[in-house]
Amino acid sequence: MSCVSAAKAILGCSGLSAEEGLTTLVSHETSINALMLERSERHIIVADSGKLGANSSFCYGSPSQVDTLVTDASANPSLLESLLDAGVGTMMRVEVQND
Repeated sequence: MSCVSAAKAILGCSGLSAEEGLTTLVSHETSINALMLERSERHIIVADSGKLGANSSFCYGSPSQVDTLVTDASANPSLLESLLDAGVGTMMRVEVQND
C-alpha cells in the first residue's frame, strides 16, 4: 500500500467530531484509511448526519484533513459549524430519497 497514490480518496467513517476527528469501529480499517489520507491529494468524507458529532473506537484522521464532507440535509447546523471551525474544508448537504 505504500506505493499507492491517488488524486482523491473517498472514505466513510463511523464517526466524525470536532474533538476526535475521523473514527471507525473496525480496527483494521484505521491503518488503511490513514494511509489513503496520507497518499491522496484530496479527501472526501461521506457520513450521514447520525455520524456527525459521534466518536468510535479508533481514530484515523483529523477534521482538518477533510477537504469535503458529504452528508444528508438533516445534519445539525451547530455540528456542521463546529466541524468547519475544526478545519473541515467545505460541506455538501444532499437530500436523501428513500424509494
